[in-house]
Amino acid sequence: MDIDFDPHRQAEVAMKEAANADGFERQCRIAIAQAWLELARLRLPPTLGRSNEGAGVGPESFRLMQAQRTGS
Repeated sequence: MDIDFDPHRQAEVAMKEAANADGFERQCRIAIAQAWLELARLRLPPTLGRSNEGAGVGPESFRLMQAQRTGS
């Protein structure tokens, strides 16, 4: 699976598509853009000394995010 993407760029693309759409499709594109921005916000920064590849994804990162949310 290719994980080399930029959520901010994906959100920008979705908003440009929303600008060209009407009605329900526009609302869907806006929701997609919001989801990409949320993903960008939740994504963990790369750990020092590790490769950037896979940073912020995977089961360990998910557990870390859950712990941060619950304060554990």
